[in-house]
Amino acid sequence: MKSTGTFQIFITCLLFLLNGIFCGCSVHKSTLEKDLPGSDYTFQNKFEHTAPPVDRWWEYFNDPQLNNLMDEMFQSNLDIEQAFARWRRFEAECIVVDAGRKPLINLSFSGGREQTPTVKSSTGPTRNNKFQLAAAGSFELDLWGKLKERERASIWELLATESDIRTLYISLSAEVADLYFKIIEIKHLIKLLSQTIESYEQSLDVTKNRYLQGLNSIRDVYQAEQSLASTLTQRPQLQESLILAEYALSLLLGRYPEINISGKVDTLPQAPLPLPVDMPSTLLKNRPDIQASMARLRATDARLGAAVADRFPSFNLSAKIGYGSTRVAELIKPDNLLWNFVGDLVQPLIDGGRRKAEIRSKRAQYEELIYKYKSDVLTAFKEVEDALVKNKKVETRLKLEEDSVLASAGLLEITREQYVQGIMDYLPLLTAQQAYYRSQTELVSTRRELISNRIELARVLGGKWSEKMVKERLEKE
Repeated sequence: MKSTGTFQIFITCLLFLLNGIFCGCSVHKSTLEKDLPGSDYTFQNKFEHTAPPVDRWWEYFNDPQLNNLMDEMFQSNLDIEQAFARWRRFEAECIVVDAGRKPLINLSFSGGREQTPTVKSSTGPTRNNKFQLAAAGSFELDLWGKLKERERASIWELLATESDIRTLYISLSAEVADLYFKIIEIKHLIKLLSQTIESYEQSLDVTKNRYLQGLNSIRDVYQAEQSLASTLTQRPQLQESLILAEYALSLLLGRYPEINISGKVDTLPQAPLPLPVDMPSTLLKNRPDIQASMARLRATDARLGAAVADRFPSFNLSAKIGYGSTRVAELIKPDNLLWNFVGDLVQPLIDGGRRKAEIRSKRAQYEELIYKYKSDVLTAFKEVEDALVKNKKVETRLKLEEDSVLASAGLLEITREQYVQGIMDYLPLLTAQQAYYRSQTELVSTRRELISNRIELARVLGGKWSEKMVKERLEKE
C-alpha cells in the first residue's frame, strides 16, 4: 500500500512539473498590437456645451414613469434573457476548454469469467474469474501552447459576449426612451388636434351665424365644414400610431401587447439632455461594441496560435494503477498491484494539407477582423459626429419653430378679430388657422426630434453605467 501511494505522488508531481516546464512555450508570435489603430484614430473635437450627462442618462428627464419602464425593461426584456443564456453557454464552454489542460483520471472496476482452451496435459478447459480495480489517468503536455491558446480564445469569446450584453443594454435603453417620447409626442399631437378641432368648430358656428345674417356666402360655410371634416380624419391616424407605439413598447418590456402603459404624461419636456464634454476622447473605452470587436479579434488571434501549434509534435502521458485478482475478496492486496506508465509522442507527417490550410483560414479570419475592428472604430466616431451635427442643426431649427408659433398665433388672433368684425372674409382666417396648427405640430415634432437625437448621442457615446448593471446580474447567474 505504501508503494502505491508513493507511485501516485510521483506520477502527479511529474505531470505538473512537465506541464509547468512546457506549457508556457508558444510558437505563435502575435502581431496584434502592431496591427491595431494608432493615434490616427484619436478624436480631437471639442464641444461648446459644458454640462455632462448623468451616468444613467434617462434619469436626467426626471420622469418617474420613464425610470419605471426602464427598470422593467432591464428585468423582463426577452432579448436580454437570451443574451444571458448565451453568456452561460460560453461560460460552460470555457470550463470545458480549461479542463483539456488538466489531467484526466478515471476510476474503473471490471469483473468477468473466462475459459481457456483444453491442453494435452489437462483434463479439460480452465475457467477463471478476473476482477480489476484501477485508476487510469491521461495528460497532454502543452509543449507549444496549443491548449493555452484555445483557453485564451474561449475566455475572449466569453468577454465579447459580456460586452454584447452591455451593448444590448445601451441600445435597448435608447429604444425604450425613444419609444416613450414618441408616444408622448403622439399624445401631444392628439391634444393639439383636439384644440384645433374645437377652434374649427367655433369658426364654423361663427360662419353659420354670419351666413344667416347675410354677412357672408354659403361658400364660407362649406369651406369651414370641409376644414373641420379634413381635420377630424387625422385623429384615427394618430390614435392608430399611438396604439402601435404602445404595442412596440410592450414588446420591449416583455409584455403581451397592451395600451396605456406609458402613463398620463402628454407634453414633451422642454429641456433635452445636455451635450457632453470631451466624451469622445474615451469613446473606445465607453463603447462595449468596440470592446466586443476587440475581444473577438483577440480570440481569433489565439485560435491562430493554436492552429500553428497544432503542426508541432504532441506529447501525451498516460498511467494506470490498480489491483487485479481472480477473487474479489483478495483484490486489494500488495501482491495484486498492477501499474503502467506510457509516454506517447506524435509528429504529424501527412494530413492532406489540413493543418496548413487551417492556419491560412485562421490568419485570413484574423485579418478580416482587424479590418472590421478598424471599420467599427471609424463608424463609432462617425456616429458621434453625425449625432452632434443633427443635434446642433435641430437646436437651430427648434428656435425658428418657436418663433414661427408665436408669429402664427399673433396672426391668427388678429385675423379672427377682423373676420368677426367683418373686415375680411373666411379664407384668410382658414389659412391662419391652418398655419397656426401646422406650426404647433412642427414645433412638437422638432422638439421630439431633438430629444431623439440626444438619446441617439447618449447611445453612440456608450458609457460605463451598463458595465455595473451587467456585472451585478452576472454575479447572480
